[in-house]
Amino acid sequence: MQEKEINEAINKYSLIRHKDIFITNEEASILENYDFDYKKYNSLDSLLFDLEEYLNTGFADDTFEYVLSNLTERKYYLDTNK
Repeated sequence: MQEKEINEAINKYSLIRHKDIFITNEEASILENYDFDYKKYNSLDSLLFDLEEYLNTGFADDTFEYVLSNLTERKYYLDTNK
């Protein structure tokens, strides 16, 4: 891998934190394509609720489900006592 490719991969998968929401640059970009601004949410729970509501409308595709799945899994691991 070239340095440029490595930097792009790091940027793509780096976590951004907004309040209690941890999201990758890639996930944020995908949500922007669906007009979801994660920054307007105060909690991951409220974001997940709206994403699941959107999923139920039938307009979501596999990419959207990928983001929802990642965020749901991340919430599970953040909430699990170690």
